[in-house]
This record gives sequence, C-alpha cells and structure tokens, in this order.
Amino acid sequence: MRGLPKEWSREEVVRRFSIVGGLKDVHLVKDSIGKNSGKAVVTYGDKTAALDAVEKFDQKIVDQLIVKVTPFFGEGSDMERRRLEPALMARRVYLMNVPYDASIRELEQFVSKFAKGGLDKIVVPRNEAGLARGYAFAYLNDARDVDNVIEYVDGRHIRNRQIR
Repeated sequence: MRGLPKEWSREEVVRRFSIVGGLKDVHLVKDSIGKNSGKAVVTYGDKTAALDAVEKFDQKIVDQLIVKVTPFFGEGSDMERRRLEPALMARRVYLMNVPYDASIRELEQFVSKFAKGGLDKIVVPRNEAGLARGYAFAYLNDARDVDNVIEYVDGRHIRNRQIR
C-alpha cells in the first residue's frame, strides 16, 4: 500500500486495514533515514481477503491522501498473470480530456454504448490530493470492441469537454 499518512504507526495500519478481515501482518516501509515512507506491506491470510482490501481501499482518500493498493499473490498466481497479460492491455482504451469531476458511472455510460462485449471497468487516476488527473482508462471485455469505442468517443463531448 502506498499513500499512507507518514505519521501512522504499525498499529494504526493494522486497525484501519483489518476491517476486511484476514489480516496477518503489516510491515511499514522506512526511508533511507529510518522514517516511515507512507508505504506498507500488508499481508492477508487468503486471496479473498486481499481482493476485498483492494476493492475497499484502492484509490480511496484516507486522511486527505490517496491510498494505492497493488496486490501481489506471488509468481505464477492468477492475479500476477492478469497484471502482466498483454491481452489486458489490448482491451484498454485511453480517454483524454475527461472532466475532472466525471464519475465512474458517467464514463461507463459514455463508453459502454459501443462496447458490444461489455465493459470490464473504468479507472480514473488521481493525484496525491485525490483529484482526478483529467484522463481515464476503459477496460473492455472484448478487445475486438476497442476500435469501435475509439471511433465513437474520439471528438465527442462530456459536459463541454472534447474527449480524445
């Protein structure tokens, strides 16, 4: 996990992230002078608890900071293969000039009109203050829909902002 308040102790991380259950261990990552870096390795007892933690905490604001959760299940795991799988990138559409206050639902409705195979998810990257960066990624269920979606969204508007 990244983006944690640097003043948090190990006990605070345990308290906050054990609410999904199955938490086994927390290791705070220190910087070169031994101070808390705002990162932690949080270990859950099983894959379900780890995925629940990703769902609950990734890209969420905690004490005015954005927490980023990157799951790792070891070499060869399903999640690791999915993260590295080239087919995942083939299903991704990059949306530029997205309104800063656009909701995930609004973007899903905008993109899904031309994603015949459906939409897997929308990811809106945010800065350290929790504000959207003005772009998003649409992950489609079927890579064959990418060209249709790109053709559809290119030049269209979401609340007076031309999407490219």
